[in-house]
Amino acid sequence: MTGVEVEVEAEVVMAWREAEAVRALAGADRDVADYRAEMRAHTRGLGALSRTQIDHCAGHKAEVARVNTGLARVEAGLHHIVPLSVQPGCGARPQGAAN
Repeated sequence: MTGVEVEVEAEVVMAWREAEAVRALAGADRDVADYRAEMRAHTRGLGALSRTQIDHCAGHKAEVARVNTGLARVEAGLHHIVPLSVQPGCGARPQGAAN
């Protein structure tokens, strides 16, 4: 489990504990308290998910940059190799050779 997953799980557990405490103390306002506690739990969960997605996005951007750098090097190599391969005597059959 990653640190972010542990954090998310801890926040969800904390949110559920808060929701249980609100239900026990709410009395006549029980329905409203439940709704608010659930919303806090969802808000915390969504906040943790958002942080996770931001972290993953940054990692993916770094990986894409690395791949793009590699592709640029390949492209530069091809621009150098292709003109060399079409020069006379480079892989061409000698004149008069049998087909």
